[in-house]
Amino acid sequence: MTRKGYVHPSQRPGAYTPTRGQFVGQTFASYRQYQNASARTRGFASAARRLAAPRKLSLKDGLAALARPSRVRALEALGRVRAGETIATAAREAETTVGTFKRYAGSALRKGKGGRVVARRSDQLPAVMEVITTAGFKPMLVVGSRSRSLVGSHTAAVRRFLGNGNIDELRPFVGKTVNVEGAEIPLVTDPRVLTRLGREGRLSIESLYAKGLVA
Repeated sequence: MTRKGYVHPSQRPGAYTPTRGQFVGQTFASYRQYQNASARTRGFASAARRLAAPRKLSLKDGLAALARPSRVRALEALGRVRAGETIATAAREAETTVGTFKRYAGSALRKGKGGRVVARRSDQLPAVMEVITTAGFKPMLVVGSRSRSLVGSHTAAVRRFLGNGNIDELRPFVGKTVNVEGAEIPLVTDPRVLTRLGREGRLSIESLYAKGLVA
C-alpha cells in the first residue's frame, strides 16, 4: 500500500542515497545512476538493458504470474509482430513498451533481414487463455504458439457456428489437440455440446486471455 504523500525516488530530482542494500550510504547524482550501478552488479550494461532482458516464466510460476497484464500485453504485441508490424508499432498498439515486450517475449524474437526484429516462426511461451471445455470457458495454461493460435481460431469458429448454425465451421478442428500444461487435450467440436453451452450462456467472454487472475 502506498503511503499518502509518498513520492518514489525515481520521481524526485537531484541526488539519491540508498538507505539499504549493497550501496547503502553511497550518494549518486540521480536515482537513474543508482539503478544503472545496481544493474551492472547483475551483469547488465544499464538499468534499461536489465529491464529489457528476457524473463523466462514457466508453468511452475502459476496462473497469476503468467496472467499479469504486462505479460498479456507483451503476448499481444508478439502477435502483432508475427502479423507484420514493427516491434515499436506492435508495442505501442498493445499499450506496452519495447523493453517490457522483450522482457516477456524476447525469446520469440529474432533479427531478420536488414537487422529488423521479427517473430520466430514458432515459440513455446505459455499463456493463460480461456479454453472451451465441455463445461464452458475455463482459464488454462496454453503452451506454444501453435496451441495459442489454435485456441484463438477455434474460439472464433465456435462463435461463428453459434451465429449461423453451420457445422462446417467446426470441421477443421475435429481431432485437433492443444498443449495445456504439458498435456495434449482435444478441442471441443461436438455441435450438440457447443449449442447447449451457448444456450446456457457459458461461451460469453471479453478476451481470449484470462482476466482477473492477478492477485
